[in-house]
Amino acid sequence: MGLARWMFNDWFTAHELDQLDRRTAEHDARTDEELDALHDSLVQLRADLERTSLLAKALADLCIERGVLTREQLHDKLLALDGRSTSNSADRDGGRRA
Repeated sequence: MGLARWMFNDWFTAHELDQLDRRTAEHDARTDEELDALHDSLVQLRADLERTSLLAKALADLCIERGVLTREQLHDKLLALDGRSTSNSADRDGGRRA
């Protein structure tokens, strides 16, 4: 606000308003840094998830190829695990499922 603030307010009020502006600018800069850090973490998590997904697919394909499991057995096992995780999340949510 600059000069107009000092002309239309007493010294103490203008000084306090300048301090508030400075604190707000510092907070905004800190928030931008935190958002950048969160974005970087999100990018890293997505990359990790992609690698994990590729590894799981490769292991499943290898198990099927070597005859350790059939596709149907693997599918049934995944459904059972998913059902278990669904019931666990429902227990944590008090029985509610979104």
